[in-house]
Amino acid sequence: MLKTEETSKYIAKLPRGIIGATIFVSIAPLIMQLTFFNFGNPSIHHIEDSLLDNVSVRSLIFEEYIGFFVHLILEWSGVTIALSTAALSFIQYKMTGNTTAPIIGIVLFFAGCMDAFHTLAAANIIESIAFNDNFIPFTWTLSRIFNSTILLLGIALVINYNDVILKYRKNHIMWVICFIVFIITYGIVHYCAVATALPNTYYPNFWISRPYDIIPLVLYVILFTILIPTLKRKDPGVFVEALLWSMLPAIATQIHMAVGSDRLFDEHFNIAHFLKSISYVIPFIGIIMDYMYMYQLDHIRIEEMEKAQKVLQGKNKELEQFAFITSHDLQEPLRTISSFSDLLQEQDLSQLDKESKKFIYYIGQASKRMSMLIHGLLEYSRLGKNRELKRVNINEILGHVQDDMQVVIEETNTIIEYVDLPVVYGYPLELRLLFQNLISNAIKFRKPTEAPFIKISSAHIDGEWMFGIQDNGIGIDEKFRQKIFIIFQRLTSKSDGEGTGIGLAHCQKIIDLHHGQIWVESEVGVGSTFYFTINTEEE
Repeated sequence: MLKTEETSKYIAKLPRGIIGATIFVSIAPLIMQLTFFNFGNPSIHHIEDSLLDNVSVRSLIFEEYIGFFVHLILEWSGVTIALSTAALSFIQYKMTGNTTAPIIGIVLFFAGCMDAFHTLAAANIIESIAFNDNFIPFTWTLSRIFNSTILLLGIALVINYNDVILKYRKNHIMWVICFIVFIITYGIVHYCAVATALPNTYYPNFWISRPYDIIPLVLYVILFTILIPTLKRKDPGVFVEALLWSMLPAIATQIHMAVGSDRLFDEHFNIAHFLKSISYVIPFIGIIMDYMYMYQLDHIRIEEMEKAQKVLQGKNKELEQFAFITSHDLQEPLRTISSFSDLLQEQDLSQLDKESKKFIYYIGQASKRMSMLIHGLLEYSRLGKNRELKRVNINEILGHVQDDMQVVIEETNTIIEYVDLPVVYGYPLELRLLFQNLISNAIKFRKPTEAPFIKISSAHIDGEWMFGIQDNGIGIDEKFRQKIFIIFQRLTSKSDGEGTGIGLAHCQKIIDLHHGQIWVESEVGVGSTFYFTINTEEE
């Protein structure tokens, strides 16, 4: 999340209206049931035989099977929403890299798979060997225990091992989690399908009619009071907050089933299935709102970046004007100093002592060096101005560079070796200056006893071109390898050769324009290799 004043109002929170609606929906069916509303479906098993003469058999059969239809609709609604939430969580994972959403998504996906099996088998769409009166309540209880357990384990995994998942091959870990939960899910479904007899899980004549439903009830309470609040402190997103509040209808579901329902499709049975669907709806709303907040934040980021870019463009213009005016204004007095110094040296200096002659010489040299620094600064400020991205053949660039440097190459007997360098998308003038500076440095800092040998190579790695310029020069001490790319930094004394300390700073700026990196590997007395990457593609 952005922490600026502009985005502070968009800190992700579940709206109070949704929280209030969740609480209301969780308790409203019980209140309505206690007053006047009947949510149950009649059963012909509860109608006395003496009444059959006065009631249509067709009507009774319809009323019996309408319970199955209601059950199918409620269950399948929850399944569909759970699977949709899981799909969106993986999309969010691809966008943000946050592992919380996909792990919860995996849990919801396989919970939905278990509910789908329970739903299809209850409607006799999937047949089992032990299809009897115990099948629907048993598979319900089993799916609820499974759902609450894997949700608890998934959240515990995120809380305790999220950093490990992020650090070590997180995509592979996601697939491992999927595979493990799939095996468990398949094992449970296979057992229910092939078992010749299933245990009885509900006792209509007891105060707790479905005692096994107490297990998921306890787990959902633990999730609501301990685990999900802990997760929310680590990942305060809308999705996690929605998951927290979805525990209320899940808890209410288990209460209705555990202590209320004493037969299939009675009031508590239907209310529980309705509330279970609501418990899937809330995380779905949460992840949708997460997408909304992400869109809002991205929109704000774009606006802030556009504002910053305009400010930066204005500052760059000011700096360019300042550099131009400064260099122009400073050049005039420097020219005057340099001219008078040259005139003095042309005069008869016999009357001056040795020290005075040296001072005049130093004045001339200092003024010339100052002029070079100002010129280099001006060129540095102009780098990248009015640039146009084009296809650049590096072989041609090097050909032009060698033509320009032909005199110094012949004087120093320099050998430059390269073969089949690539065509890249870049800025021609800047790339030419880049290679010229690096080759010029390789020649300038050569060994006195050895002719310069420069080898230029390239390789395509991870979607970008990497170049290497290797020389057999004097090398660079390790402690200076980062310093050399800073403007006006020189590692040799002024007497070691000409130079302003701007050349490698130019190289750094040119590489920045091409969204790449530049570095050097060197050994003193052996030579240096300058590496850089070009990461600009055709627009």
